[in-house]
Amino acid sequence: MPRTDWVRGLITQLIYAGLLDQSSAQDAARPPLEREQPWPPLRVVRTKGSTEYRFHPKRRWRFDLVLELTTLPPIRVGAPPPRIAVEMEGLVWATGGKSRHTTPAGYTKDCEKYAEALIMGWRVLRVTQGQVKDGSAAEWVRRLFQLPESR
Repeated sequence: MPRTDWVRGLITQLIYAGLLDQSSAQDAARPPLEREQPWPPLRVVRTKGSTEYRFHPKRRWRFDLVLELTTLPPIRVGAPPPRIAVEMEGLVWATGGKSRHTTPAGYTKDCEKYAEALIMGWRVLRVTQGQVKDGSAAEWVRRLFQLPESR
């Protein structure tokens, strides 16, 4: 199954849990919300014309999914991050094919990408297709953003 299907699966779980702004999943070029909106608390952010988000100004690195809070929390110690990146990992086993990500050189390049993302202030949640299917990924997103359980 293509990576985009697993991203859609996670987005669908977050919408059903009432945690994701459904219109942001369809209209990624929308500017950030300026009004107070307690629910849904999250929206999808994408690079215009893409299903992914290009995060680095010089490299062509992209994240599979970027989620951000629709309203910023007060700045305090232990506050949730304003946005996180989600990367779908391990899809090579589902297709039985080979992937650049499982070769030594590819794995090294992925480590470089994640290190640069961390230096730029990103929190990256790496999940497998099984964790999307069983709901673990959606639960981790909820907990990362310190959101209450489904309403």
